[in-house]
Amino acid sequence: MITPPIWTMRSLFEEWRIQAILISHITTNSFEQMIQEIINKDIANGTINVDYDLRDMPKAIREPAIACSQFYTSYTNYLISRFTAIIELFLKDTVKEQLKLNQNLTEKLLSSNIKIMPLKKYLKHFDTDEYMTMLNIGAGEYTKGEKWSKKFKNCCAFLEIDSQCQNQDINKKLDSLFDIRNDILHLNRHQTEDKIPKIKTTNGLEYDRETPLDNNQYMEIIEYLIQLRYDTIIMLQNFTTELYKKWSPQYDSAETRICQINDYLRTLKLKSMPV
Repeated sequence: MITPPIWTMRSLFEEWRIQAILISHITTNSFEQMIQEIINKDIANGTINVDYDLRDMPKAIREPAIACSQFYTSYTNYLISRFTAIIELFLKDTVKEQLKLNQNLTEKLLSSNIKIMPLKKYLKHFDTDEYMTMLNIGAGEYTKGEKWSKKFKNCCAFLEIDSQCQNQDINKKLDSLFDIRNDILHLNRHQTEDKIPKIKTTNGLEYDRETPLDNNQYMEIIEYLIQLRYDTIIMLQNFTTELYKKWSPQYDSAETRICQINDYLRTLKLKSMPV
C-alpha cells in the first residue's frame, strides 16, 4: 500500500541512495585536483606566497588521502543523520494522516492529551490553523523517544497496532543509527571504548562517528545502510498495511472535521461540568 507517508519516505530515501553512491566516485585524485585549485586561488588572492612551503599547510592539504578519508567520514555521518530524519518524518506524517482520516483517533487524542491543548481556546474558535497545530502536537506527542524502537512503540500504541508488525532485528539496527546520530549531534566524550556508539556491517566493519574510511570501506558502509533502508521500507509498508486494516479512512473535508472536533469538545466540556 502506497500512502502519502510511504511515498514521501521512499522518494527521500531514493535521493539519499543516489547521493551516497555519487559520493563514492570522489577519490584521492579528486582531492588532489581540488587542493591545487584551492592553493592557486589563495595565491591569486594573496593569502599565501607563490613560494609557499607545503609543510606549513594543514594536514588535509598536505595529504589528499587524509582529506578524502575525512570527507568520507563526514558524509557517512550525514547519511546516518539523514536516514534517521527520514524515518522520524515517516512516523510523524503517519500519525498526522491518521488523525486527518479518523475522527475516532482525533477524539482519542483530545481526550487523552487534553492538558497539551487548552480546551477553552478551542471551544471559542477552532479554525484551520488550530487544526494543523493539533495535528502537529499529536504527531510530536506520539513519536517521542530517544531511539527508534521507543518512537515506533509509542506510535504503534497510539494507533493500536500490534507489535508483531515490527522486526526486532531491524529495530535494533535502527537504534544503533540513532545512537550514532545523537553522538554526532552532541560530540559526546566517552570514557571507555566500549561506550562509543557503533554500527557493524555484515562483513564485520565497525564504524563510529570518527572512523577513518577509504573508498572500499565507505562503499561497505553505504551498502550496509542501503540494505537497511530497503529492510526498513518493507517493515514500514507492512506496518501501514496493518494500520489501514485497523482504521478505515474517512475522507471528510477539513471543514467537516473541524465541525466534528468542535462538537466533540463541547461534549467534553458538558461532561466536565458538575451535576
